[in-house]
Amino acid sequence: MIFLFAAVGGFVVPFERMVMQTHVEANARGRIFGLWNTCSMLSINIGALITGIVIDYIGLAYVPLIVAIFEIILGIVFFVQFKGRTTDEAKKLGEVG
Repeated sequence: MIFLFAAVGGFVVPFERMVMQTHVEANARGRIFGLWNTCSMLSINIGALITGIVIDYIGLAYVPLIVAIFEIILGIVFFVQFKGRTTDEAKKLGEVG
């Protein structure tokens, strides 16, 4: 199960990096990547804390279910938010440097 989760993450990370490189101006890119990496590292610790609390109060058996529900909700939110936007459309609008 952990391997499958990590394998999916291997597809997400290059995509998010590509989006940041194509949608962030060159002079701000280093700061944005630094902030992104800081938030990513912080979220790992916060996730571990929340998972520990869930395990203590609800039980280990419910952690995969809760994570799956959050992943589905976030996937739907991001799909709806970015539906129809392509890099070519962004370039036409002048959003990409």
